[in-house]
Amino acid sequence: MDGLQPGPISFGEVTEDNWLTKAKEEIQKRIEKYSTSEIRFNLLAVIDDKKAKAEKEITALTGQEGKESEIAIQTQIIAEETSK
Repeated sequence: MDGLQPGPISFGEVTEDNWLTKAKEEIQKRIEKYSTSEIRFNLLAVIDDKKAKAEKEITALTGQEGKESEIAIQTQIIAEETSK
């Protein structure tokens, strides 16, 4: 997305495997394009849902011996995300 444009900018077909590389290349091109005249840029990070990721991790760890502390950490992450 570009705040100066009315909608998303398509930069070709992407796959789950290559979208991050392509997005990085396009962002870098746009920064370089405006770097001589503009010094302000805003970037938004796209990340996995922390709560869903923690829930999956707990499911994977449940039943494994000695993983109680890791489960507790993931439980804390869920609590923090839920309180937001």
